[in-house]
Amino acid sequence: MLPGHRRMSKADIQQMNDMRKGGIGDSRIHGFMASLAGGYHNVPYTTRDMHNGGWPRCGIVLEVSPRVQGK
Repeated sequence: MLPGHRRMSKADIQQMNDMRKGGIGDSRIHGFMASLAGGYHNVPYTTRDMHNGGWPRCGIVLEVSPRVQGK
């Protein structure tokens, strides 16, 4: 997938943040989003995009969990 074609909706980001607060890992969240979208090929971002903690091109930043920050 080309970096320019990746995108996250504000609703997806909010849902990811809520699931992270509940202790769910990025790969499981990505799997859940894939099940909602009808397959991994329909999810317009990767687990790496989720793990990086932000989406600067659209001005939206994911809340980064303490394990990602190194605490």
